[in-house]
Amino acid sequence: MRPIDLSQLSADISALPDFVHHLQEANDLAEVGFLFEEGGCYGMAIALHAKLSAVGRAPQIVVWGDGHHAFVLLDGWLLDYRGAQNIEEWSNPLTGMTPRELKGRALGRWKADDLTGDIAVAEQVIAAAIDLAQNHLPLSSRS
Repeated sequence: MRPIDLSQLSADISALPDFVHHLQEANDLAEVGFLFEEGGCYGMAIALHAKLSAVGRAPQIVVWGDGHHAFVLLDGWLLDYRGAQNIEEWSNPLTGMTPRELKGRALGRWKADDLTGDIAVAEQVIAAAIDLAQNHLPLSSRS
C-alpha cells in the first residue's frame, strides 16, 4: 500500500475508454442498486482493473480513507460503478493497492463468496456498459 501523489495527475476525461461513461446507466439497468457501495465496491474495482488491464491500459486500484470505498485510478480520474469521479472531490488519503492486496483486505472483511459474487455482477455491469458504448455515440462526438 502506498499514498497517491495527486499533483502528478491529468484530468482529460476524453482519454477514458467510452464504456466508462456508461457504467452508471449499466448499473441502473442491472437494477443492482447500491451493491457497489461499501463492500461491493471492492468487487467492482477488481473487475474494472482487470478489464482495463486487458485492453492495454494502466489502471491502479486505490482505496479512500480506511477502505470505505475502492476505485480504479486511470488518467487522473477515479472510476467506480458511477463512471468517472473527479479526483478533486475526494479528500486524501487515497492509498494505492495491487489487486491481490485489495482481495486480501476484502477477504478480511467479507466472505469469499460475497467477493466472488460482487466481481461476477461487476463483470456483467461492465459488459453491459461496453455494449451501451458501442450502441451510442462516443463522448467526443456528442454536442
